[in-house]
Amino acid sequence: MGHILNLACQGFLFAKDNEAVEMAIRDAEEMQREDERLGLEEGRLRATESEYTQSEASQEEWRKIGAMGKLHNIAVWLRRSPTRYQRFQKHARRILPRDNDTRWNSWLTMLEAAVDMEYHIRVFIEKHWDEMEKNHLDSDD
Repeated sequence: MGHILNLACQGFLFAKDNEAVEMAIRDAEEMQREDERLGLEEGRLRATESEYTQSEASQEEWRKIGAMGKLHNIAVWLRRSPTRYQRFQKHARRILPRDNDTRWNSWLTMLEAAVDMEYHIRVFIEKHWDEMEKNHLDSDD
């Protein structure tokens, strides 16, 4: 029952575009497999930048979802570089959790953390504006 509710909530979050929802699910599954392959654990990053990439096309598809898609892109981007990951963690004193389809409420966990860390995320994006301008969360988001 809980799994069905989780899927229904995710459907509500991504109701804007069915194609974007399907792509988001496929991407989340792929990233979960990649996490498992690389042995990533919360609070620790073992991947190199080349092992943890996200194409601009993939980011664009996530942005079509809206604010949650941008937030997903930010969470992935923070993990793409061990140096950036460590700097953000030092600045915010924690890392932004990433959504996935295997952990119930992962979107909620990511959103709650983002709300708590809003200032740190904004500062970090401003410092890396050239890379993150398109994923910037504005007041409408």
